[in-house]
Amino acid sequence: MNFSIQTEQRKGNLHLKICGKPSAQHLSSLVKTMEQLYRGEGNIFIHTEQVTEVEEHCPTILKSLMAESELPRKNIYMIGEKGFDLGGGYTKVIIKPRKKSRCNGCKKSRNSPELPMVNSSRR
Repeated sequence: MNFSIQTEQRKGNLHLKICGKPSAQHLSSLVKTMEQLYRGEGNIFIHTEQVTEVEEHCPTILKSLMAESELPRKNIYMIGEKGFDLGGGYTKVIIKPRKKSRCNGCKKSRNSPELPMVNSSRR
């Protein structure tokens, strides 16, 4: 699968959406992109929801590349479960809560006095 990086500036923050399976070369491109686009203000958010696989060596490579850069470590966040695998403890990770369905875990039944009964018969 191909690897891609999409970038966007929002509310003073840099957002990078990475998709696919990163290699050492891709991670180098990611860090170079952050260095070129980060304005020195706000945070850097790396969205990992569309990362398909993280090879074992990737966190070490990314950590090394980020340490060599002048990017502010305290302002870098990975978003998504793959952030734990890719970040290797070097960055903070944000996990978005899963959306609940409207009736998920609802303990009320149709026969409950608090809910009106729906008459399904036709007139």
